[in-house]
This record gives sequence, C-alpha cells and structure tokens, in this order.
Amino acid sequence: MADLFQCFRRWRRELQGRQKRREKKEVVTFTTDKLVHVPDLARDVRGDDVETTPKIVQHPLSQQVVRDDPLTLDCRASGSPQPTVEWFRDGKPVRTAPADPTSHRILLPGGSLFFLRAMQNKREQDAGTYWCVASNDAGVARSNNATLDIACESYKVLLSLFSVIVARP
Repeated sequence: MADLFQCFRRWRRELQGRQKRREKKEVVTFTTDKLVHVPDLARDVRGDDVETTPKIVQHPLSQQVVRDDPLTLDCRASGSPQPTVEWFRDGKPVRTAPADPTSHRILLPGGSLFFLRAMQNKREQDAGTYWCVASNDAGVARSNNATLDIACESYKVLLSLFSVIVARP
C-alpha cells in the first residue's frame, strides 16, 4: 500500500511540474504507465479501467428465524468489473429464482440472498452454514460463514411470552 501512495505522490509531482512548464509555454510530452488508486474505481493515468480483485465489504451474519418467516442473508462485494455473487450452503451451490422457478430463494441485485420463507421439512431444509463467493475476471473472494437456524412455531410463542414477562415492571 505504501508503494501505491508513493506512486501517486510521484505522479502528482510530475503533473504539477507539467502544469508549470505549460504556463511557461514550453512544449512538453508526458507519458507514464504508473497506476493511481481512486476509491471504488481503479484507473490508470491514461483513464483506462483497471481490473481489481473482488472484496467482500459486507459479510453475512448468523441468524435464527422461525419456520416459514422471510429472511435475508446479506453479502456485498466491491471490485472492477463488478463481481458476481454466488451463494453456497454446506458446500453446495444454492438454487435461486429465476434460474430455478420452483425456488423460494431469490438472489437480490446487490448480492444478498432473500428467502420468501425459511423452510424446514422432509423435502427441503434451509438450515445450515452459508457463505457467498464474489468473482470477476481479476479474482475471487469468499465471505465468512453464517449459520442459519430454523426454529419451530413454538419458539415464536415462547419468545412472545418472554417479551411479555420482561416488559412487565
């Protein structure tokens, strides 16, 4: 990172020197192949886009949710070009709509995973360990693990009773 800042300072000094020479009406040619870091969008001195490896900027968090309730596991990534996000549960890719029209999970445009309802039955289980992977032409980044636990309906009743007991003076 220190090399990047030194490169930027050197480029800025060269640019300032170029401006001073122009003020004196001297003919100067200026070329460089050094990189300049601009937040959220890397560009070289010529203005061309530079590919940057993905970075997970918002990791998913572990959650406990009542069965059939909606939920969202968040994942946001940065990089150039904009990385695509893919989700995994217990090491297997998560099927999402619209690629799988029967799925109750939707991959949101920002990369988050939205569940229309948290499933836990013999046919389908959403409980497990989730993570997201962001990838682009420059590389791949993996998020931290997030555990999703599905509670039964009686958990919701117990939780509401507990909140009533705690709320009483």
